[in-house]
Amino acid sequence: GSPSFSSSSSGINAEYGEVSTSISVFIWLLLLILGSLCYLSPNSKTISLLVICSIVRLKITAGMNFTLTFLGFCQVLGKGMFLVSYLGNRGFKRENLKKDVDLFYHNLYMVFCILGLVVHNFFYSILMLDIIMREETLLNVIKSVTRNGKSIWLTTVLASSSSTSSLLSASSS
Repeated sequence: GSPSFSSSSSGINAEYGEVSTSISVFIWLLLLILGSLCYLSPNSKTISLLVICSIVRLKITAGMNFTLTFLGFCQVLGKGMFLVSYLGNRGFKRENLKKDVDLFYHNLYMVFCILGLVVHNFFYSILMLDIIMREETLLNVIKSVTRNGKSIWLTTVLASSSSTSSLLSASSS
């Protein structure tokens, strides 16, 4: 057999993904405390911690495949509701729908959600690009790199064409 990577100090058995009782109880208590805090004084940090803790608890209880499937289903459901709301607010005029870049982006996002759910979990990694669209600083970095992309491309083409012409002139003499 293969060696067991059990670590009694951490309480996690890496081979089977099992968690000790003390860590399990700690996560349940953390869920209870965060749930109470969210109820008494909701704020974004507490809600985020509650969601993260719930995902960890789900992963420990049901496994990684079920957790990814569940989160993928929630993502498809949430994006579907968003698209219905978006179309309801913007209307269904055909000329507006053809020009709407945001609608195209959200539909493409929905396609990748469904591909991650149905085809393979790898497609969920593409959804991480949404962070760039939501974070202004990251979006500015991407824009600054791509804005100079045309000049970099033209420089590359010019350099390769000048080296090709110099090779042709050297071979003809």
